[in-house]
Amino acid sequence: MKCRLLTISFIMTFTAISFPQNSWMNQNSGTSSILQSVYFIDQNNGWISGAGPILHTTDGGQTWSPQTTPPLSGYYVDIYFTDTMNGWACGNEARIIHTSDGGNNWVEQPTSYTYPNPILYDIYFVNPDTGWAVGGDHGAFPNYVNHRVVLYTTNGGNTWSFQLNQSYEKPLVSVSFTNSTEGYAAGEWGGIIHTSNGGSSWLAKTPISSYALYGVYFADSSNGWVSGEFLGLPHVASISKTTDGGNTWQTQTFGTDEYLRDIYFVDSLTGWAVGGTIGGSGSNQHETILHTTDGGATWQMQASPSSSTLLGVSFVDANDGWAVGVDGTVLTTSNPLSIEPVLAAVPSEYALLQNYPNPFNPETN
Repeated sequence: MKCRLLTISFIMTFTAISFPQNSWMNQNSGTSSILQSVYFIDQNNGWISGAGPILHTTDGGQTWSPQTTPPLSGYYVDIYFTDTMNGWACGNEARIIHTSDGGNNWVEQPTSYTYPNPILYDIYFVNPDTGWAVGGDHGAFPNYVNHRVVLYTTNGGNTWSFQLNQSYEKPLVSVSFTNSTEGYAAGEWGGIIHTSNGGSSWLAKTPISSYALYGVYFADSSNGWVSGEFLGLPHVASISKTTDGGNTWQTQTFGTDEYLRDIYFVDSLTGWAVGGTIGGSGSNQHETILHTTDGGATWQMQASPSSSTLLGVSFVDANDGWAVGVDGTVLTTSNPLSIEPVLAAVPSEYALLQNYPNPFNPETN
């Protein structure tokens, strides 16, 4: 008796399932105040500063709670955390406050910055000890002399000292460091300064042809971006990129005339810029969200459920991010991973086993 064995191979294929990408949703902040800055340390823990109390979330923004009122009421323009416990906020009257317990308690940190109308616009730490705060003032009657300042700490802000204190220079608005020595700051009149020694000395880089630079972000010592407003055509807004550490800059193109107030990259390719109209409220506003996945060679507009001007943006990875702005606006985006095609049960080899049980005929085809 002959037994014929047939080998049947088959392939099971799961159709790729894709979910909507780059969608933004509203979150309830519980306030209608201006929200200026947002910072997330991971997918759950984030903080917001602005005209009202500092807000905190432990569930990715599903719920926001006001934290203990800071020791001095005021407008906190920027907020930054190095971990879930240690954070700082800075703002009007050159105030800096610090928390070491995740924001349950805030303590004012003294500075020697006492010019007529001082303000600190941005703060950045590379570890819980080492950080910088930048700002300046526009002068006050009868003395309209402008100032530009950089403050520095090596002990978590217990003491702050001047690294830069220049008169007749417009204030610095944003600061970004790639490590403890390499940093950049940008401000009004398109000014950009750079340090390669932790701020012991700051040198001016090639000026950008912009009226004001509101955001600066460097992914590494070579690749960086600045965003702001531009007095010229075709756009009021501006984004410029450098690939040589700020020695030269190239203007990038995008499709909006709105001001760009903040910019954030998670790597050298993937980033966002947010902004909108300046001033006004309600129907007088318009928000802008731009996104790039090629380092800014191209920027795409992203849809938003809000029309309020956006002032700050923060991402923890290429998928999860938040933006805040006027009228208590908080937006979030979370792009789920697509399910890629999967191949299963694909034979990789053939095997012929003993023809058992077939004791009557040893032949098998």
